[in-house]
Amino acid sequence: MKQFGEVVKLSYKLNYMNWVVWRENIIQFFDLAAITPIVFGTLPEPNEATDQDQNEAWSFNDSYAQVVITKNLDDSQILHVVCHQISNEMWMALRTIHKVSGHQTAITVQCALFRTLADKGDNVIKHLTKLKKLWECLISFGICTRI
Repeated sequence: MKQFGEVVKLSYKLNYMNWVVWRENIIQFFDLAAITPIVFGTLPEPNEATDQDQNEAWSFNDSYAQVVITKNLDDSQILHVVCHQISNEMWMALRTIHKVSGHQTAITVQCALFRTLADKGDNVIKHLTKLKKLWECLISFGICTRI
């Protein structure tokens, strides 16, 4: 595992409206810092009694992951992670909270796509651009694919 000294920050913080985009971008940071296995819980904490060096490295990287997560949260999101002791617990809490709102948002976008109609005399290019934006949004949710 790499050990980093500076905290990676996105240009925006997680709020109740941007989970899908935030998640994809923060995962790229996790990958870059080689902390994804710790955050996702696929690399469990080593036993301190049997492997102190690996345990110290894991703890350092987990602490770094916690800082990366918290520094990229809007104040409204901090309450979801403050009671958790490791980065995987923080990640799972955020995922759980935003999974429901993500589905609701996706359904809203899907309804908007189905209800978007062009009126007689509307600019066809603008109408198609609006449809394409809604479609791209659904792609980001994983609901549909590119044609």
